[in-house]
Amino acid sequence: MKKFAALLLLFFLAGNLFSQNLNEDVLKQNFVRQYINLLDKKYLPQRNQLAIPNDVLTDLKKIKAEYNARLQQVFPTTPTERNAVKQAIRNYYTHYPDVAAIFTNRNNQFEVKVSDEEKAKYITMLVELWKKIPNPLFAKVSDITDQLKKDKIQLTVPFNYDYYRNFSDDTLRKRDDVINFLLWNLD
Repeated sequence: MKKFAALLLLFFLAGNLFSQNLNEDVLKQNFVRQYINLLDKKYLPQRNQLAIPNDVLTDLKKIKAEYNARLQQVFPTTPTERNAVKQAIRNYYTHYPDVAAIFTNRNNQFEVKVSDEEKAKYITMLVELWKKIPNPLFAKVSDITDQLKKDKIQLTVPFNYDYYRNFSDDTLRKRDDVINFLLWNLD
C-alpha cells in the first residue's frame, strides 16, 4: 500500500510539474500572439506615418539586413519546428526587432554566441545610426515606444516578464527602443 501511495504521489507531482511548464508555455505563446496583434493594430499605422530621412533610411536598411542575417544564425529555418515556444520566440523576434537581444545575445539566451568583435561592430552601427536620427523624429518615436512598453507590460503580467531587466543605462534602452521601432516593418 505504501508503494502504491508513493507511486501515486510521484505521478501527481510529475503531472503537476508538467502542467505548470505547459501552462507557462501556453502563456508565452499567448503573449507573443497578443503582442503581435497589439503591434499591428495600434502601432503599425503610427510606424507607417513616420517621415524618415533618406540617410537614416539607408542605415536602417543596412542594420535590418544585418539583423535578418543574425536572426537566421540564432534561429535557423526549420520547417518542422516541434517546440511551439521556440517557434513563438522566433516569431516574436522576426515580427518586431530587438537589436539588443539579437546583436548582443542579451542574457545569453541563445545558443549561438556573439564574439566581442561582432558586438563592437553592431554597437558601432547602432551608435552611428543613433547620431543620424533627427531630434524631432527621435522624440516622436521615443514617445511611441514609451507607450508601447506600457502596453507590452500589461500583456506580460501573467508570467512576470522583466522587460530589459539588464539595462542599467536608460539611454541605451531608449536608443534601442527607438531603433527597434524604426526597423520594424521596414521594406
